[in-house]
Order: sequence, then C-alpha cells, then structure tokens
Amino acid sequence: MPATQITRTMLAQIGSGNILATSGGRVYVSEDGDTVTMPVAQGYGVEVTYEPGLDLYTVRRTMTRKGVRRVKAQLERVYCEDLGEHVYRAGCWRDPWGEVPVPACTCPGDCACRTGRTPVPCGCRNHRATV
Repeated sequence: MPATQITRTMLAQIGSGNILATSGGRVYVSEDGDTVTMPVAQGYGVEVTYEPGLDLYTVRRTMTRKGVRRVKAQLERVYCEDLGEHVYRAGCWRDPWGEVPVPACTCPGDCACRTGRTPVPCGCRNHRATV
C-alpha cells in the first residue's frame, strides 16, 4: 500500500474521536507513512507504528525532554479493532496500561543492556546491528 493509504487507514482505525481526545487533532506523519505521532501535553506523546509484515500495530507512550525521546510504555501486536482504545489509554495522564515498564532487552541471552557486558549474539531486534 502507498504511504498515504496506510496513513489514512491507520487514522480511520484510531477514529476521529480518539484523535481529538488524545491530541486535540494534532497528528504528525513520518516520511514513510508507517508511523503516526500525536503530541499530548508537557512532553508526552503517543506514537503508533504499523508493522506491514504482521498487519499489526505498536503503540508507544513517549516522553521528550531536552530533545531526548524516551519510551515510557509500549504495547506491541495491537489488532486494528483495538487500536483506538489503546491510543486513547496511552494518551491518558495516568495509568496507560497500568504503566507497563518497557524492558531494555527482550532476548533470552546475556545482553549488555541487562548485564553491562559485551552482548552475546542473541538475534533479538535490539542487537541485530551488533550481531
């Protein structure tokens, strides 16, 4: 699908009411069209990324301070019928998904982000560049 079609579909699945409630209608689209960012308030934002191979979404609650963006909470593999609810909850001031902490690494091996040592070839998506 072209980037504009992906973006239109994503915004339709989120719903105009959820977009208005989350960001007041402010929506920023990435150049490739796979990611939509909605600023919330005081540095917080909601980022929705389309995963084309899986036909699923990833919803992130982010915080930007002094130009540094941090992921505060993340929910992966969201189906299109649940997307609007999760975007709304990510934009809420308190308790987006129970403030689920984002793990630094999701691989089963000993990784530098967990142990502080040199990463072992584990193949997780966080370390593909170092493997």
